[in-house]
Parts: sequence; structure tokens; C-alpha cells
Amino acid sequence: MYPELQQVYWHSGIFLQPQHLQSTDLYHSYMLSRHNQLSQPWNIGIIDCEFNAETLVNFSIKIESLKALMPSGEYLEYPGNCSLQPRLFRDVWIQREKPLTLWLALRRFDPSHANVGNTSNSRWVIPGEEKMMKDVYFDGPECSVSRVIYNVQILSDEEKGTAVDCEFLPLLRLLYENERVIIDGHFCPPSLTLRGSSVLWSLVDGLYAELASRAYQFEEFKRSEHVRNKGHDFVTQLQVMRSLNRTLALLHHYCQTPNMHPWSVYGLLIQLVGELSVFNESCSFNGRWTEGDKSLLYYDHFNLFSTFTSVRELLIMLLNDLTLEDNHWISLSSDEQGIYRGDLQTIPEKEYTVLLLLRSDTIATTKFPDSSEFKIAASEDITTLIQHALPGVPLSKLSPVPRGVPNRKDAFCFLIDQRSNLWKKIEILKDIAFYWDNAPADLQIHLIFKGATHAI
Repeated sequence: MYPELQQVYWHSGIFLQPQHLQSTDLYHSYMLSRHNQLSQPWNIGIIDCEFNAETLVNFSIKIESLKALMPSGEYLEYPGNCSLQPRLFRDVWIQREKPLTLWLALRRFDPSHANVGNTSNSRWVIPGEEKMMKDVYFDGPECSVSRVIYNVQILSDEEKGTAVDCEFLPLLRLLYENERVIIDGHFCPPSLTLRGSSVLWSLVDGLYAELASRAYQFEEFKRSEHVRNKGHDFVTQLQVMRSLNRTLALLHHYCQTPNMHPWSVYGLLIQLVGELSVFNESCSFNGRWTEGDKSLLYYDHFNLFSTFTSVRELLIMLLNDLTLEDNHWISLSSDEQGIYRGDLQTIPEKEYTVLLLLRSDTIATTKFPDSSEFKIAASEDITTLIQHALPGVPLSKLSPVPRGVPNRKDAFCFLIDQRSNLWKKIEILKDIAFYWDNAPADLQIHLIFKGATHAI
């Protein structure tokens, strides 16, 4: 800790100099930075960052807004307390077959040199002319006040290696593909919140959907026939369902919480790994396998994509060994036109029966929905069916629902006619679209591929 960062000894008769006020500012800034560093683990990273991705085509980036905490604990906000100039990176990206990482760089405080200037080597800069400030406490006259703001630079990997006495924070990674600059979808900068990186948020949101889909499968064991006739797997399946439901409730709460740190979310997920490892002889509580090298990674704040991908793959491996019967579930998501779409690239390469499962609290209080009200087809055909009021793939109502499907008041099951030409086209194109005019706002849609050995 530099002496310049210590408290000033104020006493009567002191001859006030700029250094006294500078040291007071530095002391409070240092204490706030230390608080930021120590307030929670891994309190470093991007809080929010917005930029126009279209400018990347010209090998340039212009940050429109930024909020971040540097490793030193300094809080940066643009526009606000820092300067952040647009950056051209065409000339520094020589080997374009390799990714380019761009970094935020801030000069460290050095009491042996001037820290305010107008060059890239200065820590602070003076943002133009002095601005008039009102007396915000009383009714005194206005006066001009000079400000200083952080001088933040955007550097490449090579420039980072030659920069001296700076602190850095990775911002984003770029790829050059098909003669265009694109954002690397497998890179997450260190983030202070789940939504600090769109890639990280997609990972967590997708994992929640995957776990929720598995939980729906295990809800089969809430059926009264299972409670009365407890098979040898009943207790195991019930314990797995309890672990999933406990985790999903808290994970949903975390995902809805503003400024939720990824470290806390990762802790919840590895706790689920420990609980599910009870049912697998080859996996220990810490995600280590007795055979192979597919082990759980420790939390790495500077490598969030690999960290969360690791726990996702491990959870899926553990759950695959506990799958309820031979069923494969695919969830459909709504687009801006109200059409639900799904990717069928992962459908099993074997004989199966296909079920359509609709869930909604809204229609749970009404009669069983009529299959003539909605349409199923390949994505490229659904618009034509809607415009010409043509029927989609034929469906048959199933009541009660078959084994292996959650038996709930808000669930409605249909059997899909796989002999239909429309369905055969869906199988060829590996995509599906569902449309229901005036569909309930809380509608959830799942396709269930049941193994051929399970009768309907």
C-alpha cells in the first residue's frame, strides 16, 4: 500500500495543498476497491457490455455501454467514469486463422509519475473543457469543475504482452470465418452476473431446460400405481426426483435473481453432481470417474464456458444412467410469431412411438384440448398450413396417459400418426413446428420418443 493511499492527518493550522485533497480521494478510492475485491469470491468481471456487432465487418469495435469490475476492484462504467475509444484491429490481427482476444486495459496507479495526462499511458484523462456545476447543497453560485476519468484502452493479445504496469480484463474473442469477423460462441469473459455474457446465460438457461425435461420424466413416479406397488427401483427414482426438484427450484430462483454471480450457481450444480453420484458406482462425490478422463472441472472464473460445459456434460451422463424407461424428450420453444419450433437432430436411430405432450395450467381447468385446433409440420411447411387453413400431422388423444409420461392435471397427451407424409418430411428435415392459434401464455410443448418395446 502506497503512503499516498493512507489517511491524511488533518489538524489545525495545516497549509492546504492539492496533495492533501488528492490523498483523501485516493484513500477513499482504495478502500472502496478493497471492499469490491473482498465482498465475495471472484468479484471480477463484466457486469454488462453492449456494442454493435455489425461494425465487426470493418474490423472495428465500438463499445456503446460497459459496466465492469477490474481485478484491482476499480469499478468502470461507460459512459460515465471512464473513456473508451473505438478500436480498429485489422492491422493487429495478422494470423486470422487463430482467434483474437480483445482486452480491457487500465494503467495502474504509480505515485512516482504523473497519473493524469492525454496519452494512452496515463491512468486518468481530463474529459475536455471544464463544465459548470450548480451548488447542489445550497443556493450558491455556479462554478466550473474539472473532472478526471479512467483512461481505458482496448488491446489485442500481442499488445497486452508488451504493455507495462497495467491490469487487464478479457472482453471478447473473435473468429474470422467465411471472410467475416464473428464473435466466438465458445468464449465467456469473466462475468459478475449470469447475464453479463450472453454465451454464459445460454449455457445456464439450456442446462435448466435439460434438467427440467428430466424432472418431468421422473414425475411418472408420482402416479398412484407406483406408490401402491413399489418396485425395486421405486426408492432410487424417488430420490433422484427429489434431488432434481430441489435443485431446479433453487436454480430457477437464481436465474430470476438480478446480478446473480455464476460462482454460486456452479456451487448448486456441483452439489447436484454429488447427490446423483450416489447412484453411480463409477463416479465419486467430486465428479471424478474411476475410468476415463471425463472429470468435473474446478470453478475457473476466467474459463466459464469450459467450467459450465463440464458440469453440464457430467450431469447428463449421470442422468442418462437413471433415465426413466427408454424415452427421449425434446422441448419446443416459441418464436416471435408464436410458432413453437424444435430441433430433431438428436432423435434416436431406432423404432419409436412419438407422443405430443402439452402442459398448461390455463387449459387444466377446461376440457381436453381438441387436436384440430393446432397444427404440426416441418418448419418450412407450417406457414403454408396456417395461411391456407390446412391440417397438420394427424393426432389421437391419449387418456389416460401411457406409462413413462407424467400423469398430471395440467398435462395432455396425443399420439402422433407417423404414417403421415407430413411426419415423414419432419423426420427427413430433422425439425418440427407447432402452431396453436390463441395458445395459452404458459403453454409448454414436449415430444416424447418412446422405445418400440413400450406399448401405448
